[in-house]
Amino acid sequence: MTIPNFQLGYPPDGSSLGNTKLQMRDNIDGTILTLSVDHRNANQTTPGYHTIIHQVLQGSDPAAITGINQIYSKVAAIPSGGDTQLFSITGNGGISQLTGNHTAPNGFTWIGGALIQWGFVPGTHTANNYLAGGDTGSISFNNNPNNYIFPNNAFNIFPSLTYLNAPSSTGGTATVTFKSLTTGGVNWFYSSNSTNTYNGFYWVAIGN
Repeated sequence: MTIPNFQLGYPPDGSSLGNTKLQMRDNIDGTILTLSVDHRNANQTTPGYHTIIHQVLQGSDPAAITGINQIYSKVAAIPSGGDTQLFSITGNGGISQLTGNHTAPNGFTWIGGALIQWGFVPGTHTANNYLAGGDTGSISFNNNPNNYIFPNNAFNIFPSLTYLNAPSSTGGTATVTFKSLTTGGVNWFYSSNSTNTYNGFYWVAIGN
C-alpha cells in the first residue's frame, strides 16, 4: 500500500479547485490510509481499535515523563544475541524488561520486571551418578549476558533434591549461595547418606 505524501499548509488564496484538488485528495487519502495502519478503519466496526502494534526499536531508554508510563521496544541484553523485547519506564524513571524467555530444562523468563531462572544439577559424586556423601560445584546461568547472573539484583535461589529411589530417610541437604552478580554462576553443596541417595537437585533463582 502506497501512502501519498502529506503536504503541509493550505492551498494559496484564490487557487482554483483544479489547482488544489490533487493536494487535498492526497492529504485526505493519505491521512485515512495512515490511520488504517494497525487500526480498524472508519468503515469498520469499532473504528480506531488496534489490530496489531508495530514498534520502532529505540536505541536507548526514553526520558521519564512525570505521571506517564511508557512502553517501548529495544534490543535486550537478556536474552543476548540481538533479540528485541518490550520495556516499561514509569513516571519516576523505573525501568522494567517485560518480555523475553528461554523455555528449556535450563531456562529463564521475565515476569513483570522480575527475572526467574531454573535448571537441574545432576549428581556427580559417584560413578553411578548419585550422591551418598557430598558434592560441590557451581551453576552457570542460562542467559549469561556479559557474564552477569542478573543485570541488577539477585534475590534468592531455591534448591529441591531429587532422589534416586524412595529414601528410608530424608536427611539429604542442598545449599546454594550466590557468588556475586558478575561471576556467571553460584556455589552449591549437597550431601546425603546411604539411606537417602539422590541424583541431583532442581533450582529456581529470582532476581531482576
